[in-house]
Amino acid sequence: MRARILHLTHSRGWSGGGAQMLLLADRLRDTGHQVYLLCPEDGEIARKARQQGWRVHPFQARNDGDLLAALALVRFVRRHRIDLVHAHHARAHAVALWAKWLYPHFRLVITRRVSFPIAAHPFSRLKYAAGALDAVIAVSEAIRQELLRAGVDPEKLHVVASGVDPARFFPRSKDPALLSLWGLPAQGPWIGKVANYSVWKGQHIFLQAARLLLEKGISVHFLLVGRDTQHPELLRQVRELGLESSVHLLGFQEAVPELLSLLDISVNSAVAGEGLSGSLRESLCMEIPVIATDVGGNRELVCDRRTGRLVPPQDPQALAQAMWELLRDPEGAAAMGRAGRKLVLERYEIGKTTEQILRLYQSLWTPRKILLLQLRRIGDAVLTLPALARLQEEFPRAQVDLLLESPAATLMPPAAAGSSPRILHYRASEALRWIRRIREEKYDWVLDFLNTPRTALLSATSGARVRAGSEKNRYKFFYDRLFPRLSQPIYGAYEKLRGLEVFGIAFQPRLPALSLSPQAQAGADVFFRLHPMVARWLAFLPHSRHPSRRWPLERYAALGRRLLETSGAGTLGILILGSLGERCRSVELASAIGEGAWVAPRTPALQDLAALLARCALAVTNCNGPKHIAAGVGVPTLTLHGSSDPRAWNPPHAFPHPVLLAEGLWCLGCKKNICPYDLECMEWLSCDLVFEEATEMLNSLRRAAGALPSAQSATLD
Repeated sequence: MRARILHLTHSRGWSGGGAQMLLLADRLRDTGHQVYLLCPEDGEIARKARQQGWRVHPFQARNDGDLLAALALVRFVRRHRIDLVHAHHARAHAVALWAKWLYPHFRLVITRRVSFPIAAHPFSRLKYAAGALDAVIAVSEAIRQELLRAGVDPEKLHVVASGVDPARFFPRSKDPALLSLWGLPAQGPWIGKVANYSVWKGQHIFLQAARLLLEKGISVHFLLVGRDTQHPELLRQVRELGLESSVHLLGFQEAVPELLSLLDISVNSAVAGEGLSGSLRESLCMEIPVIATDVGGNRELVCDRRTGRLVPPQDPQALAQAMWELLRDPEGAAAMGRAGRKLVLERYEIGKTTEQILRLYQSLWTPRKILLLQLRRIGDAVLTLPALARLQEEFPRAQVDLLLESPAATLMPPAAAGSSPRILHYRASEALRWIRRIREEKYDWVLDFLNTPRTALLSATSGARVRAGSEKNRYKFFYDRLFPRLSQPIYGAYEKLRGLEVFGIAFQPRLPALSLSPQAQAGADVFFRLHPMVARWLAFLPHSRHPSRRWPLERYAALGRRLLETSGAGTLGILILGSLGERCRSVELASAIGEGAWVAPRTPALQDLAALLARCALAVTNCNGPKHIAAGVGVPTLTLHGSSDPRAWNPPHAFPHPVLLAEGLWCLGCKKNICPYDLECMEWLSCDLVFEEATEMLNSLRRAAGALPSAQSATLD
């Protein structure tokens, strides 16, 4: 399923979290999903996103309780029909939670990238344990453990490491021109730390270790790179330690791979809170030897003396000693760098981490319960079956329900308890009860294939996060997904299948297929055993609730008499089918045809009618619901069309479902239920014309049956 994904941050400055957000968004866009970015317009993240071709939508959040920002987010989510919001920083996370409480029809994922304990403040705890959160991503196991201690539901907690793009970070030789570009001395070796300035990032520990290493008499240069690394406090520390000639403070730089390529050793000296250091991942990917303090997720990246050196936090002496050992053993350091790159490519390559996140997303937006609204129209109910089957194939673990009203509900065979699909029997007299029941079922998706005021109301009040209906419906504001408006009519089953494309479900043309219960088949056996002399049965379906779709009954009678006369005595039987309310007309027609015509027995359910139809070789029919039942059980049909459009109501293949209609009549396909022109379209269809077509079809079917193996031939007969 192609989805609409929104990435959200309130952060203005560039950081590892912002870099990961853009990297992830790029990869998700490449997979075909529709991705949106919301962030402050005047920040570094927005600037970089625009450079990469993104359209940035503005988002401002003054604090965690900014309800105006939450309302703006709700408006954006509704306008763009967002399926999933991924918040990448703490304040954005809080505002997204408010938005989810105001408008629950989207999935909410948040990422935590620091390993600090969750604050004891009740709202801080609620932010991570809130039921409105659908998933919490921890970028390291260390963060996961902190979140578990804070009461986060383990089922919602997922460890997905931040990724590295090996196309940017790869081993390369030092370029002396880069040193002169930044005004750095040509002599090395170089030891650096890439991180935005913060007390917990441990720049002061790095400087103290640098002083201890220089006291050993080694000529080394040190780099501090990142936002605010030219902070007055750092300048003061450099002066007090006497490191002016050896330490170079470069501030924020965009050319991170080029800077890392100058280093002989990359250091992470954080004293707390480290999640999964970006500079460590990137350095390892470039085969640069690393030293890291044993805090947060650092131990997940650095295995001591295998992929780098791991030292205690806040211990400048241990850090200086590790620097000294790596400088003295360049071959061992290089081996650690190679092992580090192998580790990164195996576990932290951006393509793999993107796949993990995408699988998580899909597990969230993949529906667990789907409801299809169709109600009472028999033909429409049959034409819904291919879409129902397609949804079951696409989501085999989902419970798919179809809401039908009598008599359409009796069309489907009874399902075993707990199986899918379930056929739900709707009664208009219990409308309020059904509104409540649908809400209690907690459907993820509700698909309205009928698009009437009743079904639109059921959809709007369902509480489902996805509510789909037709774009041509006047009630389309009730839905958050719209089935596309087609340029011309197509077969109704195909139109519903096309509608599923709004969910990214590929169109696969298929015809309705009705299954029959053993009970219905046994009931049909009883009737046909009473008439053993009839070799083949022809079904007449002469009724319709719309007068403009009825071929005159006297012509059906004349057609029946001619077919019986030409087929020979006892070889053909005509079975007239209809509802209980149409039984009088059926009896009248059987009487007019005479010997060889029978009215079908009273059937308590449409399943029984379908079982009778399934034994017939051909159905001659008006455009009505039973015609679709006949096609659904595999019976060829000859349909007489008047006011209805055959493109919408007939399978698109001429055989075995041809149509007859008054070619060239100006009002043909008018869709009027009552004809103001004396049914010219139906009067034009003469008995001779229908007889010739029916006879040709019967002969073609007989020839086809003769060419088949005996078992299949018996089935046709």
